[in-house]
Amino acid sequence: MTPSARILCLALFLTGCAGPPPAAPGPPSGVAHWMADRGTVRALRDFLYAGYALRLARERPEEFAGEEGSLAERLGRAREGLREALRAAGANPTALGDDAALLREAHAGIRRGGRYALCFGADADSFSVLRVAARDLPREVRLFGTAHRYRLTVFDEVLALDYPAYRAERLGLPPTRQAATYARNGEVRVDRAAAREVGERLFLPHLAELERSARLARDDRAFLALAERPLAELLMLTKAALRWRSLEPLWGTVSARPRAEQLARFVDDYAQRAELRAVAEQREAARICPDPEAPLDAEARARLFLLGSLSAMIHGEPLGALADVVALAAVGLRSGAQAPHLRAAKRLVAELAAAVRRGEGSPRADALAFARLARAEPEALRALARALYRAHAEE
Repeated sequence: MTPSARILCLALFLTGCAGPPPAAPGPPSGVAHWMADRGTVRALRDFLYAGYALRLARERPEEFAGEEGSLAERLGRAREGLREALRAAGANPTALGDDAALLREAHAGIRRGGRYALCFGADADSFSVLRVAARDLPREVRLFGTAHRYRLTVFDEVLALDYPAYRAERLGLPPTRQAATYARNGEVRVDRAAAREVGERLFLPHLAELERSARLARDDRAFLALAERPLAELLMLTKAALRWRSLEPLWGTVSARPRAEQLARFVDDYAQRAELRAVAEQREAARICPDPEAPLDAEARARLFLLGSLSAMIHGEPLGALADVVALAAVGLRSGAQAPHLRAAKRLVAELAAAVRRGEGSPRADALAFARLARAEPEALRALARALYRAHAEE
C-alpha cells in the first residue's frame, strides 16, 4: 500500500469517528514551497491522538463509558487546529477541506521540509512522525558472503506515535515500536528514540530481575518446575536468560558509569543489532520478491520474518536475536494474535526446541529443550540457525 493510500485509509477512519467533515475537499495546493514546522507537527499530533483516543474508546467501551461525545468534540477541535496550523505554515487554504486533504497537505509539507518523516508500520491506517537525524547514508554489509547495499535513515525523536504504540502507552502495555524497520526500495530506518524507550522501560529498571532469571536458568529444575504450566511461562524464562547473557558484556563495561552513559551505550548497542535484523530481512525480501512494488501476502511476510531472524542469528549476536524471537512467540501465545511475525516466531521457536530436544516430545522433554536453548553457546546457536536457514531457504 502506497503512503497516499494509507493516508486515505486514516482519513476515512477519522471521518467515520466524528461525522462528516466541515468542508468539501478543495483543489490541489497552489503553494508548492511551504514546509512543515514544529507547530505543524504538534497540530498533526493533536489531530492524530484525538482520533486514536476515540478509536480506543470504541474498542474498549467498558473503560470509556460516556466519553465518546467529548472525544468526538476533541477531534473536531484538533481538526480545526491542524487546519489553522497548515494555513499559518503557508499551505493553500483552498486545499484544506476534508480530513484526507488535511493529511495530504501535512504529509507533503513534512516530506518537503526534510526535518521530519512519516513512518507507516504494520498498522495500515496509522503512522508515526519522527525527527530525522541523518538521511540516506550509504551502507554495505556482507550477508552469506555477498555484499548487500542499503540506505540508512536515522531518527532521534518521536513527535507522534502510530496507533499501536499509542494504544500500548495508554494501556500500560510493553512498547510496540520497532527500533529498526526497512522498506523494499533499499531504505533501512533506525529509530534511536524507540531503542531509548526499550532501555528506559525494559532494560535498566529490570537488570536485577534479568540477572536473577539467568541464574535460575542454570539449573534444569527451574524449567522443569514450569513443565506443566502454559508454554508462554517457559518462553519468558528462556527469553530473560538469553537477554541477560546477551547484554552482560555490555553491562560489565558500564555498570559503574552514570545512568545517562549506561542508557547511551545501551541505545548504541540495541540500535546496531536492530539495524542488522532489519537489513537481514530486507535482503531476504529482495531475494524472494525482487519487485519492490509487488504485494506480499501474510505467508510471504511470515517467511521473511523467519528467514530474517535466522540470518540475524547467523551474522549478528545470536543470543539477543533469539531472545527477540522468543519474546514475540510468548506474546503470540498469550494474546492469541495471528499476525504473520507472531506466527513465524512461534514456528521458529518450536523448530529450535525440536532441534535440541532429546527423545519424544513431552512436557518434561520440552522444558529441558528450552533449558538447553537458554544456556546454548553462541556458536551452537549459529549452527542451529544455519541448518534451519538452509532448510527454509530452499522451500
